[in-house]
Amino acid sequence: MNSSKIFHLEENSRTQSLDALRGVAIAMVFFYHLAAMKQLPEFKGSLAMLPAFGMFGVDLFYILSGYFITRALLRNPTWDAPRFLRSRVSRIYPAFLVSLPVFLALRWLQNMPFDLHLGLNLVLHALMLHNFFPEIGGSINGPYWTLGVEFPYYMIMLAVAPFMRQRGAYWVCTGLMLLVALTWRSAVFVNYPGATSRFFHATQVFGTLDEFFIGGLAAYLVGHRKWGPWLKENGWLILGIGLAFTLATLCYQESRFLTYWADPETAIIWRTPFAASISMVIMGCAQLAPTKVLKWTGLPWLGKISYSLYLYHMLPIILRAVYFPEVDRVVARPAMAMASVALAWLSWRHVETRFHKTLR
Repeated sequence: MNSSKIFHLEENSRTQSLDALRGVAIAMVFFYHLAAMKQLPEFKGSLAMLPAFGMFGVDLFYILSGYFITRALLRNPTWDAPRFLRSRVSRIYPAFLVSLPVFLALRWLQNMPFDLHLGLNLVLHALMLHNFFPEIGGSINGPYWTLGVEFPYYMIMLAVAPFMRQRGAYWVCTGLMLLVALTWRSAVFVNYPGATSRFFHATQVFGTLDEFFIGGLAAYLVGHRKWGPWLKENGWLILGIGLAFTLATLCYQESRFLTYWADPETAIIWRTPFAASISMVIMGCAQLAPTKVLKWTGLPWLGKISYSLYLYHMLPIILRAVYFPEVDRVVARPAMAMASVALAWLSWRHVETRFHKTLR
């Protein structure tokens, strides 16, 4: 059965509130890296773990990616694989390739050697296979490692799209994604001791498929001819429940944060209910009309440039930490933020929108 018989969405898949969620995600990641590079004051007491929670901005990006990719997959009456592939390549590669020499130059300035031969390193990055090798996953620019998760997910969706567009097969495919993710993380937990090793292996694409699939499930329900209207009528209720559920999962996580990778409940299971809570937030946000108040926060605009901001935000942080440590942090923090946003806007305006027309 063609997906268009059960699924209907307007052509424009962007909403102000979902862009705002992207803005929240990149703000979380930026906050985390500022803390990791010791550019923030030390948090004490009950707030000691707060900076570390910024790392879950990456998970929010994955869940949102699952939402938008599944929309693109199910929205159109017919499946056009070449169009899907062109869209994904134009979304990821141009800005990535332009940023690459910037960070190569930074490494050269720092006299930092590469762990593998430079040519092989660049080939693996170009093929988006760099994250499969622990010694090079973040060797050029730390945030690049997630591209080695995102792009393989696109390829998986490209392969399974004809099946997912069928009513019954959709649930089989998504159920298999959940099973693969939980099985993968269980195998990692059993076979790899140590937090670093477990983190590297568990966060490969197969260990994150549940986050992508749960984000995709949100898109399926929002666009469903039967369930979509009900969600539209109850958007605020869904959003409220999702926020409460998200807070509960984060509170549970906070109590086990220091033993995250030693605890099977968190290392294997926790990310699935966390993704479910975020997907409810997404479903609620997808129903909200644009508002001036949300626009004035700047989050929707930040969300629009979030990919380029993700690529470049480490550059000012590293430059300040390495070359300008004497600059007072009170002055340096807003300067780093403004420099990151300026670089991101230039990349978004002159690279992203040039190659990916729907971003305009």
